[in-house]
Amino acid sequence: MRIDVFLDAVCLFKSRTMSSKACQEGIVKINGSGAKPSKEIKEDDILEIRNFTSTKRFRVLAIPQKNVKKSDVGMFIQFLTGLS
Repeated sequence: MRIDVFLDAVCLFKSRTMSSKACQEGIVKINGSGAKPSKEIKEDDILEIRNFTSTKRFRVLAIPQKNVKKSDVGMFIQFLTGLS
C-alpha cells in the first residue's frame, strides 16, 4: 500500500491529499529516509511524522484493506515515542 493511502486509512491525516502533501514536503519519513507519496509501506516499517514542536514515531503492525475506524487504529500502528 502507498504511504499516502496508509496515512489516510489509519487516521494519521484527515485526507489523502494532506498526507501526500506532507510526504512531498519531507514531513514524513520511513525507516529514517524521506518518503515520496508513492512509496510502498510494509509491516514493521518505522514511520516518523514531524510537526512544529516534535516528531512522533510509529511502527506499522499491519496493512489495512480499507479505511479503519479510529477505535481500531491500534491494530495497524503502534505509537513508539515522541522525539523532541
